[in-house]
Amino acid sequence: MPSAPRKPCPEPGCPRLVASGRCDKHNLQRRHYASHPRGSSSQQGYGAAWRRVRAVVLQRDPICRDEAGCNQRSTDVDHIVARKHGGSDDASNLRGLCHRHHSRKTAIIDGRWGRPNNSVIQAGVERLATVTRALPD
Repeated sequence: MPSAPRKPCPEPGCPRLVASGRCDKHNLQRRHYASHPRGSSSQQGYGAAWRRVRAVVLQRDPICRDEAGCNQRSTDVDHIVARKHGGSDDASNLRGLCHRHHSRKTAIIDGRWGRPNNSVIQAGVERLATVTRALPD
């Protein structure tokens, strides 16, 4: 009896054909992420206290404070110096950014969502220290 035709791997952009499920490459990636869980937002330090600080920062910075001068609404609170690099939740280390600029900063300066790239991180921290816009009065 003939077997069913192979289908594309369901991962976006993957050209591999599979009989079922995902290709071997994407199955390995999923197993890796499952074996290294990040924990809930509260376990990562973003519990009730963080939500209160976040609300204050978004009220203080209703417009994105990216150095390029974006005029979009702030939706994310950014640690100017990331927690993992010694930054704190102090208001002077926080700023409101639109989602686009926060994602860009996280990717370029903070080491791509947890994947370390120390030369980029150090250069980014030094650059941010010189270009961060002053807090409004």
